[in-house]
Amino acid sequence: MKFLSIVCFLLIGLNASAQAFSFVDTITILDKTTDESPAHWYLEIFNDVGVDTTLRWKSSFDPNLPPQWVITFDDQNNFYNPVNNGDSADFTLYAAPAFPQKLIIGGILNNTPGTASVYFDIYDPANPSYVQTIEYRFIISMGSGTWGTEELNEEEQWFTQSGRSFTFIDKFNSNEVVLYDNSGRQILSKDIQSNQLEISSNIPSGIYFLTTKINNSFYSTRIIL
Repeated sequence: MKFLSIVCFLLIGLNASAQAFSFVDTITILDKTTDESPAHWYLEIFNDVGVDTTLRWKSSFDPNLPPQWVITFDDQNNFYNPVNNGDSADFTLYAAPAFPQKLIIGGILNNTPGTASVYFDIYDPANPSYVQTIEYRFIISMGSGTWGTEELNEEEQWFTQSGRSFTFIDKFNSNEVVLYDNSGRQILSKDIQSNQLEISSNIPSGIYFLTTKINNSFYSTRIIL
């Protein structure tokens, strides 16, 4: 009986610490124009434990998000319009949905260009130590037409970082990259030479966005210096 109790305790402990969900991608870039409002896209979320699970999302916005934008969010249980900075709600991650479950961002742009990210922390309120942050990056220009939507995942990163040194994949060589701070202010503009970029120590440590455009698509990734 004692042995059985120990086994049950271990199984319960393993189940409690199990990761309930995962993403293949954690970043989506919505590269749109103001007349494509509402701009929307999604990230797929996967159930890793095989049972319906209650999860929670909590939003946070870039401080430079234009106040004219109205952010919406659909967790496929409820549609939230608007979503404000710091909002949160629970939703069910289904064990076996008929189609892959999606977390869908929307932005009503109100004819306002801008560049900003909306972040959602996703976690199990019963196991809050495991948090995945997903990012929806809006790059909105004025005018008509579309440059498409770029999705980035770990296998598709356009550079690797080691401290302040960056090594870019071949197709970005000789391209201009622009560094923005968290308020959207341009800090640096420089051409990539021999796939390398070194950011000077004169630029203070902090969170920045590294951005470039190639083949009519924007790429933008949050970095920490």
